[in-house]
Amino acid sequence: GFPPARPSDNAGVSRPFNLGRQDDRGTRRTGSAAAWVHHVRKGAARPSIGRLGAELARSLDVLCLDEVAISNLQNCVILGPLIQALCEAGVTVIATANKTPGKLYADGLDRARHLAPLVDAIDAHCDVYHYHSAVDYRKRLPVDDTKASVFRWSCPAQSSESLSFSDAWWGALAGTAASRVESVPVGYGRKLPVLLSQCQACVRFRFEDLCTFPPTALGAADYSVLCKQFSTLVIVDVPRLRPETHDAARRWTLFVDSCYENHARLIMSTVA
Repeated sequence: GFPPARPSDNAGVSRPFNLGRQDDRGTRRTGSAAAWVHHVRKGAARPSIGRLGAELARSLDVLCLDEVAISNLQNCVILGPLIQALCEAGVTVIATANKTPGKLYADGLDRARHLAPLVDAIDAHCDVYHYHSAVDYRKRLPVDDTKASVFRWSCPAQSSESLSFSDAWWGALAGTAASRVESVPVGYGRKLPVLLSQCQACVRFRFEDLCTFPPTALGAADYSVLCKQFSTLVIVDVPRLRPETHDAARRWTLFVDSCYENHARLIMSTVA
């Protein structure tokens, strides 16, 4: 442990450390131990985020971040020093977001303390542009009507329309061989029962089994493992997600992000 702090040791500490702050060697500390370490070392070692940024900069010239969204304290604390370290090392950072820097991490824990360094890093190293447009250019992309649609919109839950859509796709994917329910690994050594195709490359879920708790509390690590295991995921009866179903909506967002990041094909029927 650290020796007890003497008045002379802490005389030069301008403000206390608390959860979410790092000492100068990248270790999270709290209370007088953090203050003592910070004061004695006098910033002799670069924080871990700074070292990470410098290491990344060795192999990067440009870093693009699409649709930046900050939903937790850890992301807010890390992103500011990372942007600063990358830019100071000569990396060009290009990012898009649906909010201005000052409105990122809205209503988050300790927002007043932790958002300011992030905003300062963006303002110091980046030019911020506001693009105002009512046009969704994705809707202007040509659609090939000869291809089978992987999404069925405005489809009542447990309706014959939803069932026929999902059954048709499942038959095309799994063939005539009998599918079976098996337990497959997800995050942290856990298992999840899924309807698995004979080829073991395709799985089928109800939305409730994937994104609501109970029965199972799944998170980003679980969805990442699933999307790395299977090339195609069929989801049945995605509901209309409202503010009162925030938890399910958050899990659904994490799942869709995992599909995107792992290049997994998503087929679904949805009420909305």
